[in-house]
Amino acid sequence: MSNMPLIERLIDDVCEGDMTRRRRAMATLVSMADPAVLPELLRRLETQRKGAARAAVVNVIAALGDSAAVPILMEHLEDHSRTVRRAVVRALAQVAGSQSYSALIGALLGDSDSFVRWEAVKSLQTVGGAQAIPPLMEALSADLNPYVRYAAAQALGQVGDIDACSALEDALLGDSNEYVRYASAKALGQLGDVESTEVLIRALNESNYHVWHAAGEALWQIGEEVMPIVVKALISPDKALRRAALKAVLWLSVDADEADAPRLDDGIWIETWGWWN
Repeated sequence: MSNMPLIERLIDDVCEGDMTRRRRAMATLVSMADPAVLPELLRRLETQRKGAARAAVVNVIAALGDSAAVPILMEHLEDHSRTVRRAVVRALAQVAGSQSYSALIGALLGDSDSFVRWEAVKSLQTVGGAQAIPPLMEALSADLNPYVRYAAAQALGQVGDIDACSALEDALLGDSNEYVRYASAKALGQLGDVESTEVLIRALNESNYHVWHAAGEALWQIGEEVMPIVVKALISPDKALRRAALKAVLWLSVDADEADAPRLDDGIWIETWGWWN
């Protein structure tokens, strides 16, 4: 037999209580295993006026993990509150898993709010799979918000394959935001495609320390296969590529754990460049 007065009181705490009461109420509702909990949560989702309260209800629904909630959650992808839409995107990944692909992709490519799109990227990363790769590549190349592009690069490093490398290479050399370039270099290292070697070499000319350092680490991750390409780049007619290739040689041949190893930003490599060039 359901204890509706208790359920209603706990949901009141979820919607209106302070953080401590909200967390306790949420934990109690999830642990009750009462079949009346989900219907009452779904009713409150439709009747609560405050976006923050509706989002809190969505979080409890996600914790319950009952797929019966998915159709109503889908409807709230159009909620006028970005806080609710963000919570729904996160909940769908938890409750529906791979069945949420279409909804998550729609939120990533169609929602007007960058926070919702960022959440969609993280949810697609959680769900994983090949279906996530094309929309993540599109977000990396076209989203106007650098935080969304940064998250897309990170996600491609986690769930991508070599098909994602072209988008990551373009972002590494061409994105206007240094954090996106950094995340793209890291992702290329995770994917480990030797075909990305020349792009990673060129990225060593990047002025931002963190970006070129990530590109160097990516070359390390790919391994010995990069060396023939590095050597070939040393004699390239392209002066910028030769310059970057020399830096790659120094980076790959120095043991970074040696206390007396020269740092590539100490100017020593520039002296070597003068001799080489």
